[in-house]
Amino acid sequence: DSLKYTTPGGKTVYGGGGIMPDIFVPVDTSLYTNYYMQVRNKGLLYRFALKYADKNRGNLDQFKDYREMVEYLDNQDLLGQFITFAEENGLKESNEEIILSQHVLLVSMKAFIARFILDNEGYYPIIHQIDPTIQKSLEIFAQK
Repeated sequence: DSLKYTTPGGKTVYGGGGIMPDIFVPVDTSLYTNYYMQVRNKGLLYRFALKYADKNRGNLDQFKDYREMVEYLDNQDLLGQFITFAEENGLKESNEEIILSQHVLLVSMKAFIARFILDNEGYYPIIHQIDPTIQKSLEIFAQK
C-alpha cells in the first residue's frame, strides 16, 4: 500500500510514514533535574562561563586545543564556583539534584568556556560528549 524504494546502498525504505531511524537512541532524562532546568532557563551556565572566561583569560588564552583546556579546567573547582554563582543569582542549592546533573553541568560549563576562547572548535567536541545520539553514532562508525 505504501511506496517502496531501494536506496543506492541496497536498503529498502517505504514512503508515507515519515522517517524512522535504523537505531533508536533513548535519552536519559534523569540527568535533567529541576535544578539543571532552572540553570538552563535562566542562562546561568552561559553567564557563568562568560564571567569565568573573562576573569581567567590570561590562563585560558595559552590553550590552542580544547583537550588541553579541558585538562586544565578539570583541575579547577568549576562546580563549586558555579554553585556559588547560581546562589548569588537567586537559585537555591539542591545537593541531590546537583549530584544527578553534575556531569551535564560540568561538560556544559567547559564547552561554553571553550567557546569563548577557542570558538566552535572548542565548543562542539566538548558538548558532543553529552549528546547520546552523537556518542552512539561514533560507537557504530568505530565498529565498521
